[in-house]
Amino acid sequence: MFGVVEKRPALGGFTTDFTQIKAGSINRANAGYLVLYDRDVLSNPGVWESLKRVIKNQEHCIEEPASQFGWLPPQGLRSEPIPTDTKVIMIGDPFLYQYLSSADPDFRVTFKVKADFDSQIDKSKDNIVSYACFISACCQWEGLRHFDSSGVSEIVEHGARLVEDQEKLSTRFSDILDVLIESDYWARKDGSELVTGKHVEKARDEKTYRLNLIEERL
Repeated sequence: MFGVVEKRPALGGFTTDFTQIKAGSINRANAGYLVLYDRDVLSNPGVWESLKRVIKNQEHCIEEPASQFGWLPPQGLRSEPIPTDTKVIMIGDPFLYQYLSSADPDFRVTFKVKADFDSQIDKSKDNIVSYACFISACCQWEGLRHFDSSGVSEIVEHGARLVEDQEKLSTRFSDILDVLIESDYWARKDGSELVTGKHVEKARDEKTYRLNLIEERL
């Protein structure tokens, strides 16, 4: 994220020059936006504190990663501070946001704007068209068979079932993608060029069968 000064082995040691200074995500996103997942930031040692320092000072210096932990790395290159005007957007769940707000006094100062995104949208004509566009895009990204009108209709119906509301659609697109992939599997087994409504129903029924152990026991 913050760049690195790479080294080449030479005569039992290491050598480097200015061509080995590699920019990080912060530098490449300068004057733009950088979207991060909170768990990725917090799971990598030193990233959180360095990120806060960059945002606060609005400048960044590419240096040895070991220096972030107070260690004394071998003598090497160190770039001049680079002015940084990067807008950082952090995505995460509300529970982790509440934890950071209470555990780190700098968090609310660093990230002042909080925005909530709903897990459901209205079942309007425009949103149904957006659902169909999402299905088509996923088929291209994942190399899936395309869905016919009945298949798209069943996916839209599945999105309404996820929120248990006939007038709403789910925005949990990772769950929708799982159904798309499994529907493609059943279409391939059926030898169909397109994914139809019956393949989506089969995928949904199979998923229910895999997860209904408690229901069967009751």
